[in-house]
Amino acid sequence: MFQTGSKYLGQTIQGWKVVDRKTTTYKTCQGTHATFVLKKKKGTKIYTMTLSDREMTMITKHGKSIEETIKGKASKACQEYLHRVEQNTIYVDKKFSNLFKRI
Repeated sequence: MFQTGSKYLGQTIQGWKVVDRKTTTYKTCQGTHATFVLKKKKGTKIYTMTLSDREMTMITKHGKSIEETIKGKASKACQEYLHRVEQNTIYVDKKFSNLFKRI
């Protein structure tokens, strides 16, 4: 895996800040694919989400909401057949020290 720059890095989109972009080559697909890491802070909780480049385009250029994107990935069938990085999954880090962290 290697990192590259992006016009989205540092932007806040629908309350989520884009903090990282990773480009990966998968054995099951041709070419490279990008994933974006977004974070959102609420008090002592920091939420972290990974979105595919395709989903990022739908959100930024076609007006799709992040909430709609997350709901679309909640089915059991989708989770069973994911062969890449788990995308549109939100991880929560809850610590008192998060209160003082900046995203």
